[in-house]
Amino acid sequence: MPPRAPSHLPPSATAAAARNGAGPVPTRLQAWLARLPRSVRFVLTGGLNTGLTYGLYLVLLAPLGYRWAYGLAFVAGIALSYAMLRWLVFRAPGRRHAWALVAATQLGQFVVGLAVVELWVAVLGWPSSLAALASVAVCVPLTYAVHRWVFRAGVA
Repeated sequence: MPPRAPSHLPPSATAAAARNGAGPVPTRLQAWLARLPRSVRFVLTGGLNTGLTYGLYLVLLAPLGYRWAYGLAFVAGIALSYAMLRWLVFRAPGRRHAWALVAATQLGQFVVGLAVVELWVAVLGWPSSLAALASVAVCVPLTYAVHRWVFRAGVA
């Protein structure tokens, strides 16, 4: 008889873990995250992703220069984002080609964020020091909605 999942996990988390080959017993991190609302998991893993990719950027900066460092860190961030969205936030394999949809969403987020920053500073004349925060306020809910669609349970 296979081991049972801890009782604090919803049945969907156990089923999703079994479907993904992770087995019915989650890691401590997965168990802790399972107690949090999905939107909170999204924000926490996004912050972790940002911190890790920024660290990678800093490590690559001296040997490769800022362009290559940024490009490689951005690509690594997309891969890390996909992994965390699939296994920690939504705990589902997602739609067909979910990895490509996540990458396209990240690129779309960059374009929308840049448009918000441009509108904030050049059109509205508001302080550039707050432009990135405005971009986050617009982009985070949008990307959450798209990623929720990409990883909707029961869709392959």
